[in-house]
Amino acid sequence: MDAKLRSKMRQEISALHKEVNATILYVTHDQVEAMTMGNKVVVLDQGVIQQIGSPKDLYENPINKFVAGFIGSPVINFVDVTVEVADNTITIHSKPDFLLEMPISAYPELAEYDGQKVCLGIRPEDLKIVDTDTQQGFSGSFDFVEYLGAECNILMRLRSGQSLMLRTHNSQKAEGVVRVLPSLDRLHFFDIDTEQRI
Repeated sequence: MDAKLRSKMRQEISALHKEVNATILYVTHDQVEAMTMGNKVVVLDQGVIQQIGSPKDLYENPINKFVAGFIGSPVINFVDVTVEVADNTITIHSKPDFLLEMPISAYPELAEYDGQKVCLGIRPEDLKIVDTDTQQGFSGSFDFVEYLGAECNILMRLRSGQSLMLRTHNSQKAEGVVRVLPSLDRLHFFDIDTEQRI
């Protein structure tokens, strides 16, 4: 089905669900269908249940990297970072592209990863372009701007060669080095080995 027909089908199935007031089991590989139609979503990977919860809970509190990467469009950004703890401050960095300092109270569970690498997950909408002269955040250049009307998806290329996806309302293509800052209260951290949420 084309995109418009699929959208209409989702609306009709949702309306039918309300009308019959019965439990409906809907199996799909399409995360958009799961997120828009489900009251409770079960995410499976190779037949193994990864997480059960509301669409909002799965999106905001993914239990592992698989769930975080499956839910959301554009997909979440993953960056391996090193954790350093000193006094009451946690510093996470990935040289030469990224530096972020925050109080240890923001993510106290990271204290046990002092000197180790963890995987940082950031949703595209949780990255903001900053104009101020700061060393914090990511630095890189914009490769591609996908204009979608009300919003834009921007592909940012870091000096390491890795790319990040941003979602913003600003359609202007910035020239030269650009710095973006993640929302401190919207970060996701995962253990490198187990890929479980920290």
